[in-house]
Amino acid sequence: MELSRDTRNLINLRHLDFNSSTLTHMPEEMGKLNCPQTLSYFVLDYERSNQLSEPTVLIHLKGDLRIKNLEQLSYNPSELSLVNLKDIKGFKNLELEWNLSPDDQEYEGEDDETSAMEGLERHSNVESLHIDGYSGVGLPNWVSTLLLKLTRITIYKCHRLQHLTQIAHLQALTFLFLDDMSSLEFIDKNEPSSSSSFPSLELLIIENMPNLEGWWELGNTQKNWLPPTFSTLISLHISRCPKFRFMPKPASTGTVVFLRDVSVQLETTLDPLWGLECLTLEKIKDLKYLETMESQLNISSLPIQLRDLEINKCSNLMSLPEWISSITSLEELEIMKCPKLKVAFASAVAPK
Repeated sequence: MELSRDTRNLINLRHLDFNSSTLTHMPEEMGKLNCPQTLSYFVLDYERSNQLSEPTVLIHLKGDLRIKNLEQLSYNPSELSLVNLKDIKGFKNLELEWNLSPDDQEYEGEDDETSAMEGLERHSNVESLHIDGYSGVGLPNWVSTLLLKLTRITIYKCHRLQHLTQIAHLQALTFLFLDDMSSLEFIDKNEPSSSSSFPSLELLIIENMPNLEGWWELGNTQKNWLPPTFSTLISLHISRCPKFRFMPKPASTGTVVFLRDVSVQLETTLDPLWGLECLTLEKIKDLKYLETMESQLNISSLPIQLRDLEINKCSNLMSLPEWISSITSLEELEIMKCPKLKVAFASAVAPK
């Protein structure tokens, strides 16, 4: 898809909204537009001479800004000094996209890519940040030092990213979605503390991280240490992270949790399970027993929240704790494709 070269003649154009991800470049001399306020995409293509540095193209934008083909800044490092996003105060949602080849391990611009990301320093008004295809090993410092109003972060297909230390203490963050980062082993490289992590976080989704081991690089070596908590977490979804073993514990009762293809050790992070509202366990191959409760505890005196328990394709699960049969709050119990499971209480639902 191409926009007409004559678009530059529409000098009083305020809104340019096109629903297409196939746009290859922007028309030349877009800087002639006086004060566009809406622009669906800005697509870099230095071979066609359009530049992100044209100030009047972006300075009046409001709402959303989506910049594509940012890998071209690595090929044109001299342009970095001309890019000035700090003065663009109107938009709150920023999407940054790099278009790399499928085999991005052969990409040679790693050092320049990190510099390019630092050069995209933003105004502090941004509340939502989406990063797609970035090939640096770490996020820029401005994420943690300037974007203190961030409430939403999505990071996708950043295969060289090794840690996310810069986002660890964003106070306003409510939504965090991490997907498809093959080099990521730990979220935070710093030593864990006993304070609350992400004090405003409500929704956490982590998917497709084959080498992710834990939240902190040193978290599994700590002794006599109380792990941090997610004090406001409402929903936790972790899928296809087979090595993922430890993370902050949801502190609030009534959390909805979905775990698929994770390390069996992660399940113990959620102790006690009966404090959750909904729990789904799927394809946890080393799971043999669910968390158990001491027999002397009076379950009727505990703040039981669990109303939905689903266990699916846990091929080595052998038994369920007897306390499940005493949870009157439980509304739905579904157990499927757990061939080794032996019924642990008289009123149990037989496995399918």
